[in-house]
Amino acid sequence: MTTEPVRLSEQPLGRLEARFGSEGDRLFDGVSFADEATKAGPAVWGHGDQVLWSPGEPFMLYGPQGVAKTTAAQRLMLGLVGLEPTILGLSVAATERPVLYVAADRPTQAAKSWRRMLALLEQDQREIVRERVRFWKGPLPFDIAAQPDYLVEFVTRHGCGTFIGDSLKDLAVDLVKDEVGSRVNRAWQMLVQQDVEVLDLHHPRKALAGQSDKPRTLDDVYGSSWLTAGHGSVVALWGRPGDPIVDRSHLKQPQEEVGPFRILVDHEFGMIERHDGGDLLGVLRSTTGPLAAKDVAGMLFATTRPTDSDVEKARRKLEKLVAKGLAYARRSDRDQQGRIRPTTYVAAPPAGLQEPL
Repeated sequence: MTTEPVRLSEQPLGRLEARFGSEGDRLFDGVSFADEATKAGPAVWGHGDQVLWSPGEPFMLYGPQGVAKTTAAQRLMLGLVGLEPTILGLSVAATERPVLYVAADRPTQAAKSWRRMLALLEQDQREIVRERVRFWKGPLPFDIAAQPDYLVEFVTRHGCGTFIGDSLKDLAVDLVKDEVGSRVNRAWQMLVQQDVEVLDLHHPRKALAGQSDKPRTLDDVYGSSWLTAGHGSVVALWGRPGDPIVDRSHLKQPQEEVGPFRILVDHEFGMIERHDGGDLLGVLRSTTGPLAAKDVAGMLFATTRPTDSDVEKARRKLEKLVAKGLAYARRSDRDQQGRIRPTTYVAAPPAGLQEPL
């Protein structure tokens, strides 16, 4: 006895439509499916072939603690609501729908970081943030790997078009298991099918976190390989906690590799910028005390033994900041024992802000 195959179009669609939408939204012929690639729109973050976050493809920011992953994600959020059109020299496409940020890992620190950024906004910009940004404090009340349907309902219920998870280890447990990794991947793909962009923050393996060598492959990402399999882009930030300059590399690319390059991080005011060796303001703002030219040269040129030429280059750039009113200098003098104290520099607070928060 033979059984005739049942075509999808002949199946009762009541439950399927309720769960996945109509066939016309998801089922394509062989040519039409290829045409879908041209309808994705501009990059979420990037332009041309230089793309860090491609539309319809989850994006991962990866690195150890204290290297500005949260800072970068929150600045991207400002870009997504139209307040920061360019970050690290790459365009950020504004979205019309709200952005949901799940601050599951150390939410108090995430709130402090966000508050520092809001302090530099005008009142009308703050109102845009109030209308377009949503924060969830602490872990979600469900495991996204075990209950991906809940995640989709949770995000879409609030009309959000972008989901930012900070961080992945707090959204699902047992990430080293392939079964969990594949389910997390499925959760992201289900969000993508609802036209929700996804950014997740993640950490390296513990053994790697104590090393000085930065990651070079996806094998260095903590957990199952399925965690990164569904991502279109994985960007690594690397350095020591609190470093004012961190390395940024592209471990997985949707198009051409972007970089590598270094990033200046202003931890005090939540600013990041591409490091070209010419702007030291972020370095000064990221330290708690005054710096001599030799100290700054070591940071800029990533060495514990800067040359006289390195120090002189740093000194000249610092003096330019002083001339522009962006930094203050305490000139060289002698202490009580007659020893010469070098000139030191501190950053002036940003315009409109009298003192750090």
